[in-house]
Amino acid sequence: TILIDGECVVCNGLRVFAAYRLAKRGIARFESAQSVASQETTDNETIKRLRQIIAAKLGAEKDLQSILLSKMHALVEMKDEKMTGPLQTSLLVGHEAILELFSLCHFPFPQAAWLTKKLIPSWCARFAYDVFSRNRHNWFGKKKKVSFFIGQPQQIIDHQAQTH
Repeated sequence: TILIDGECVVCNGLRVFAAYRLAKRGIARFESAQSVASQETTDNETIKRLRQIIAAKLGAEKDLQSILLSKMHALVEMKDEKMTGPLQTSLLVGHEAILELFSLCHFPFPQAAWLTKKLIPSWCARFAYDVFSRNRHNWFGKKKKVSFFIGQPQQIIDHQAQTH
C-alpha cells in the first residue's frame, strides 16, 4: 500500500505513472494520506490496519496527519523466502518508498532504481527528497479538490482517463 498526499500534483502524477505500469500485475494499492490520517473512526478495515501499522512503526498516533503528509510512505508486505508464515510488513518512507515503487515497475525502471541506490549516497537522496517534500506545494501547486479514487490500478487508470 502506498500512501500519497492527495493534494500534491506531483504525487498524483507519480500515482498515475505507477498505476499504469503496475496495472497488469495488480501489486500496488494507493491510498490518500489525508483519508488515512483524518479518519479517526472508520469501518474501512484497510484504513484501520494502515493507521495501526504506521502508528506502531512511527510511534506517532496523535500527530499522524502531519507525519503522513510530510513524506510519501509505502507499506511493503512480503512472505518470507520460503513463502510460508505470516506476511512481514516493512514501512518505507520518502526516497526509499519512491525507489521501491520504481523497482516494482517494468523495464527500465527497476534498473534505474537499482542504479540510483548504488550511485547516490542515501544521505544525499534523503536530503534531496526532504527539500522536494518541503517545497512541492510551492513549486508545483496543490489540487484544489482532493478527489482520490481508491481502487485497483486499472480502475485508477480508467478513472483518470474519464476525468481528464
